[in-house]
Amino acid sequence: SWAALEAPLVLPAIAPFGDKVIFIANDWQCGLVPLILTSHYRRWKVFGPARCLFVIHNMGYHGNFPNPQMYNYDLPDPRDTPKWSFCDLGLADNAYYDLFKWVFKEEERGDGGVVDDGECIKLLLGGIQMADRVVTVSPSYKEEIMSDQGGWQLEHNVRQRSDRLDGILNGIDTTQWNPETDKFLPACFNAKNLTGKAVCKQRLQESLGLRQEPDAPLVAFIGRLAPQKGIDVIAESFGWLMGGDDQGVLGDCQLVMMGSGQHEYAEFMRSAEGQHKGRVCGYVGFSSEMEHLIIAGADIL
Repeated sequence: SWAALEAPLVLPAIAPFGDKVIFIANDWQCGLVPLILTSHYRRWKVFGPARCLFVIHNMGYHGNFPNPQMYNYDLPDPRDTPKWSFCDLGLADNAYYDLFKWVFKEEERGDGGVVDDGECIKLLLGGIQMADRVVTVSPSYKEEIMSDQGGWQLEHNVRQRSDRLDGILNGIDTTQWNPETDKFLPACFNAKNLTGKAVCKQRLQESLGLRQEPDAPLVAFIGRLAPQKGIDVIAESFGWLMGGDDQGVLGDCQLVMMGSGQHEYAEFMRSAEGQHKGRVCGYVGFSSEMEHLIIAGADIL
C-alpha cells in the first residue's frame, strides 16, 4: 500500500501526473490504501486532488487481523497484553482505527472469550468506510451486499455508504472470447450456425473421458472452489442431479467441474468423478485452453 501511494510521486512514467491520480484499491488486500492516503499524505497536503476507488469483488473475505496478534501467556494476566496500533504501520498516530475496528461475539472467539476480547481490524471494512467511492462487480451485487443475506455482517456499514456506492458490470474481451475466431476451439461457430459447437462438445467429452453422448445435457462449472462461487450448491444437489427424480429430472446429464480452492470441494470433485466415471469430470486445477473448450462445448453453465 505504501509503495502504491509513493509510486506517482517518484516513478518517471507516473510522476508527470503529480497528485492528480486515482488509486484503485481491490478488496481487503488494499484496504490500507485509503487509510494511508488520508492519515499520512493528505495530512501533509499531498494528494489533495487524488481520489481512492475501493473495489469489492467478494464480500466474504474481510482481511481480519486480531489485536493483539497473540496474547502473552507469560504475563500474570494475558489480557494485559499490549495492543498494536496504526503507528506500528508507520503512521503518525492511531487516527481512523475505529473505522477498521471489529469485535467478535464471545461465541465467535477462539477461546470463547475467556482471554480473547474479540478485537480485530477488518481491512475490508476500513476500505469501505474510508474510500472516496466504493464499487462492486455488478449492479445486482451492489444490492446484494446491502442485504442481510449478502452483507456478511457488514451490510449496515455498506448501507451507510450507499450514496457513494456503485455497481459496474464486469465485462469480457469479446475478441478473446469470440467463438467465431477462438484459436483454442477445434471448430468455430456462431448463433446462426451451431454446427461447430457440436464438434466442440464431442472434443470436450473425448478430452475429459466422458461418454460420447451428443444428446446428453452437459453441465459445466468453472470457478474458485469456495461457497461464494456455488460449488457448495453443486455438492448439495449432486445426488439429485445425477440420479433424477419423479418431477421430470431424468438424471442422464454429464457434469464437468474445473477449479481450485478449498480442499473439501476438491475432494468432492474427485469423489464425484470416481462414482460416475464417464459422466463426471472433476478437473482440480486450471487450464486456459480447457476453459475455452468447456465454455464452448457445454450446454449449461
